[in-house]
Parts: sequence; C-alpha cells; structure tokens
Amino acid sequence: AAQDAPALIPHRVTAHIKLVEAAQRSGDKFGELFHRGVGLLLVVQQLDGAKDRDAEFCEEMLCKALRALAEARELKPGDPRVRAYLAEAHARAG
Repeated sequence: AAQDAPALIPHRVTAHIKLVEAAQRSGDKFGELFHRGVGLLLVVQQLDGAKDRDAEFCEEMLCKALRALAEARELKPGDPRVRAYLAEAHARAG
C-alpha cells in the first residue's frame, strides 16, 4: 500500500531511473526496458492529478512505457512483474 502513495511516486521514479542506468552498465537489456517502462508509467501516474497536466505529453510517455514493457515481455515472457505493469499500462491507454 505504501508503494502506491502519491507522495512516494517521485522517489520511485528516481529509483527506476537509477535501475535503468545500472542495467545499461551491466548489459541487462530486460532490466533496462522493464525499469524504463515502469518509470515512464509512474511519470504518467504522477501527472494525473496535476492542474497543468499536458495530455499529449502523458499520452506520449504512456506509449513509450507500453513499448518498453512489451519489449521486456518479449525477452522474459513469463515474468509476472512485466505482465502486471503492462496490464496497468494497457488499462490506462484504454
């Protein structure tokens, strides 16, 4: 439940950025794609309540998140984390 607290989203985005960087350094393509997709999905989630929310920017970030998560699923089709975040991204996309 704490993971979904709106106040923690910026910290989670930062964590996923660092995980993308670590995955890039170690050559972990799955980790890079997975954490990029989750981080972008969190950015969209963070902007949901903003007064000056840019719908086009959010749509673009959501599409990038979907693409990264779909590529991660191709690399590890059985990974439940990818499936869960990909389902959330698809639900947001409609």
